[in-house]
Amino acid sequence: MNEVNDDYRRLKTFLAFYNAKYREERADGSQPHRKPRLQLEVEAALTEEGIISVAELQQRFRKGYNAIIKRGQVAALVEYEIAKEIVDTWSIGTKRNRERLEVMMAVFEEAHLAKTAKPM
Repeated sequence: MNEVNDDYRRLKTFLAFYNAKYREERADGSQPHRKPRLQLEVEAALTEEGIISVAELQQRFRKGYNAIIKRGQVAALVEYEIAKEIVDTWSIGTKRNRERLEVMMAVFEEAHLAKTAKPM
């Protein structure tokens, strides 16, 4: 596994843990929101330990998201995973761009499946 994919998977694991522990669902089932007091505590603890902050991780995901939207296509599996994470759990971007992202993911899935499918 290359270093970029390994780094991404570690970041994704961290975000999944953080989201599960420090975010809560809204009563209407809409996008979760952060528990502000706990978020501040976590950020302070991460900074104190010299660990990458949640804000920086979110910035990395936003940067990936913006690159995908600007280009108009998901170009690699790592970008697909970023897009999936954003569509599934984040509330960044406009509704139109999130819909575009879902279409780009479907196109990538088809192309990726076609490349990985073995002829019988």
